[in-house]
Amino acid sequence: MRGISIKALIAANVAYFIILGLVLTAAIVATLVIALLTSEVPGSLPDGIAALKSSPPYVLLVAGVAMTVAALGAGAVAARIARHDPLLHGALAMSAATLLGFHELGIGPVLDESADTVSTRPIDIAFLFVGPLLAMLGGHLARRRQARLDAMTAQERATHTLKAAAVMTVRWLLAFPAAAAGYIGFVKLWVFVFGPLGITFVFAVVSAVLFGTLAAPPAHRRLAGFLFIVLVVVLPIEEVARHAVLGGLTHAKAYLVVFNVLGAGLSYQTLLRAFPQSFRVAAGPWWWLADSDYARWTPQERSARRALYGVGAAIWLALFLFMAGLLDGKGIDLHFALVIALLVTLPLALLAARPAFARMAPDTIRIADELAAARLADPTAAGTP
Repeated sequence: MRGISIKALIAANVAYFIILGLVLTAAIVATLVIALLTSEVPGSLPDGIAALKSSPPYVLLVAGVAMTVAALGAGAVAARIARHDPLLHGALAMSAATLLGFHELGIGPVLDESADTVSTRPIDIAFLFVGPLLAMLGGHLARRRQARLDAMTAQERATHTLKAAAVMTVRWLLAFPAAAAGYIGFVKLWVFVFGPLGITFVFAVVSAVLFGTLAAPPAHRRLAGFLFIVLVVVLPIEEVARHAVLGGLTHAKAYLVVFNVLGAGLSYQTLLRAFPQSFRVAAGPWWWLADSDYARWTPQERSARRALYGVGAAIWLALFLFMAGLLDGKGIDLHFALVIALLVTLPLALLAARPAFARMAPDTIRIADELAAARLADPTAAGTP
């Protein structure tokens, strides 16, 4: 075994505390944001922050995540600098934190001489043994990553440098503010020009998804696009559920879910046109939902698509009226009944449209599927007029 790298040992131990501080700072910022979002009255913001800080699950989560990320990062730094014995150097990356932990456990806090009690938090005790194991895992992962880099060409390696990783991280961090700016900016502009309308929120969702996806790293745009589509649907549903439990639920909040769902569907079509390489449509049973290259569709595909939409609309209308009437009969407010019925029956109708039409016209759907598969397999081919 070759000697221990003192340089790697010092750098990794320092890196542990730097990473720990950065993660804890991010946790503090997240605490402020969570408290701000969950406080209905401005004066209750300090109370919300105090409640989070005094919550054992929250403190355990923050401490666990911070120490885990710091240990993995320190182990990776040690292995990267030492270039040999990554497991040994990964374990030694936690030497300073482990010594401080044993000192605090047996004697008391190093920086608080007035304290007459010792730390007995279970997570601190557990991390004295788990921390070095996590750092060893970080060293192992760093070694595997370095092996992959060594096997790459110079061009491929250029996309995996520290600079490229930093740029990717920054773009991901900017993607979420960009999405928020796209939403808020569109709403303000639309209201200024046309006045407040319900359709405003539909197009604001499209703007948010588009701006957020554009700001994300190009290699991750497909992931970012679908992530933002999921978020614009889940967030208003979470808000409705929270207000339904805690009080303050209004019709406007319920209808906002509908606007966001419609905006999510329109966002997908917009992403297909804006980023065709990232959102390439694959051949399969759902080709009729994506019309980014509609000019190349054959008449058979267009006819089948119209029929599929017609069958789906008929199924949806029947299910919607039945469920809305059922919920209304159970005493649920009509506005909420309409929203619930829409959200439940729309995906069911989309799922049922194709099997129902396939029973009515199997040859039509089979020919359309074959033509769509041929078109999607050759993006340069033109459709038959």
